[in-house]
Amino acid sequence: MEISAIVTQDEALIVLQGRLDAATSPLLAEQVKSVLSNGQVSLILDMQQISYISSAGLRIVLMTAKQVKAIKGHFAVFGLSASVREVFDISGFSKIIQVEADHAAAKQPR
Repeated sequence: MEISAIVTQDEALIVLQGRLDAATSPLLAEQVKSVLSNGQVSLILDMQQISYISSAGLRIVLMTAKQVKAIKGHFAVFGLSASVREVFDISGFSKIIQVEADHAAAKQPR
């Protein structure tokens, strides 16, 4: 999996590419830790290029949501493929995490 972060004054956009699973979720956890430790309170995951997500991947997404909520920040994900969206829906994540179609919508807190 490839991870890149685009950090501005307003938000941290973490762009993910590949598979988010047990082998790659620690990479995302480290990136999230780095962004939040620098004082960022708005974090958005660009998941347009995620082809697969496992339970380990879901776990790191949930942990990130909880960390951001604890600092009273904003967290959202966008660009889920049909198969990844189905996993979010079945697991109930789409009810507890802001899931949007695009970046512009993800920037707006619900």
